[in-house]
Amino acid sequence: MYDHDQLVEKLRQFLTAPTEAGQDRLAEEISANVIDPAWTDRIFYSDAHVDAEGRVNYDTLAAEILSYRAIRL
Repeated sequence: MYDHDQLVEKLRQFLTAPTEAGQDRLAEEISANVIDPAWTDRIFYSDAHVDAEGRVNYDTLAAEILSYRAIRL
């Protein structure tokens, strides 16, 4: 499992990957190291972590992904 700093670095690499294949490889790696099944939704379907200039706040994004806890029924 990733710690905060590791996840920040992987998210940066993911969002700046020069190829779709590279992004796919990183997505698989991140998915294997975080428990949040919808971590990509936080990137692609939310602008909560993007400032007015369009920059991603990787620290808050990573913190939100790492704060995910599964609900046991």
